[in-house]
Amino acid sequence: MGPPSNEHPNSHDYDQLLSIYNHVESAMVAQQGPASDLAGETPAEWGRAVRFDRLGRPNVFERAEGPGRKVVTHVFWAIGEGPRGNR
Repeated sequence: MGPPSNEHPNSHDYDQLLSIYNHVESAMVAQQGPASDLAGETPAEWGRAVRFDRLGRPNVFERAEGPGRKVVTHVFWAIGEGPRGNR
């Protein structure tokens, strides 16, 4: 009988991948914070515009959340959309 085939992953391979990458996902979830820290649904709730896309629409907002903390909201506007005055 020859050596084991390495053409298809087995359960040990999947276990190894989990041990390598699983901690990254859990760390990212922990950094998001509670839902109350998330930005609102309108530009007024997102804070101050700090970047604009090539059409002049604000697409990155920052809102202070206390000393040394801020919430950054990235916006991807749909075609033809944007805040009033930029449509």
